[in-house]
Amino acid sequence: MTNPMPTTQKPQSASAGRTQLNLINSSRLQALRKHSIAPETNRAPQSALPQAAKQSLQEDAETIRLRQLIEHRLKEIWANLPIGKQRSLFKIRYGVGFDELDQLPIQRVISILKIDLARR
Repeated sequence: MTNPMPTTQKPQSASAGRTQLNLINSSRLQALRKHSIAPETNRAPQSALPQAAKQSLQEDAETIRLRQLIEHRLKEIWANLPIGKQRSLFKIRYGVGFDELDQLPIQRVISILKIDLARR
């Protein structure tokens, strides 16, 4: 039998028939590079944050603390529910599905889970 695929044939390179582009001297590429570098040099230092941004960072820290409290409370609740019935019992007891908690405002979740902020 004869082999339909000859093994002695060398693959042709894709750039054999094309001329190579000189990317270093391309005026369009230089303009793109210059345009992309320019905005980076005009950035303000991070220490010069406006007052509103600093206040937002403080609010974010408080939000992070509240989310940690919510997460801790959910772990406590989840550990006390029987395995296999956790989602359905959670929805029955708290009136909202476990997956729906992410869409609710944080204060609403705190009131649903009866988290005492003064105690923590």
